[in-house]
Amino acid sequence: GGKGGGAITLNGGGRGGMNYGASETFDIQTGSGGGGGNCGAGTPDCGGGDGGSALALFTRDLSVPGSILVNGTGGGNVNVDDPANVGGPDTRPIADAGAGGSGGGILLSAWNINVTGTLRSIGGNGGNASGGDISNDDAGAGGAGGRIKIFHYTNYPTSTVTPTTVDVSGGNHGTQVATNLPED
Repeated sequence: GGKGGGAITLNGGGRGGMNYGASETFDIQTGSGGGGGNCGAGTPDCGGGDGGSALALFTRDLSVPGSILVNGTGGGNVNVDDPANVGGPDTRPIADAGAGGSGGGILLSAWNINVTGTLRSIGGNGGNASGGDISNDDAGAGGAGGRIKIFHYTNYPTSTVTPTTVDVSGGNHGTQVATNLPED
């Protein structure tokens, strides 16, 4: 798996972390959850996304013609212009979006293996922020991509590992849509 997106602060979230675990061993982990946003009273659901699942298959013969997906989920969105999210004498919005959860892990191990389908462990996208001052980054960070491992006996004459798609990309940073521009 990989690390979820960074916790969100008034200056926005950090990037998703690196994936973890060793690539050459038979261990596999779930993805980590993304950091929760600073929701404010007006946005109750801007939490971090869930990390992806982990799947390990050990067998003599294995065929994967379809899809195995262990993706992280996206972080929660926030509207920083909601009156309940404004605080302090300068009325600076106090809400930030949640970060995406990281992709999980897939481990396939077999003597005879045929993988022709899709394997994905994608990090969830960061939550979006709407409203607010565009000089502040209130959008959530994307979660890291996970890990996919395939082990097979290389001398077995009928093994083929030619998946149509293998994707362990990280999630995208959320977007900030400003509804009011700062005055000069």
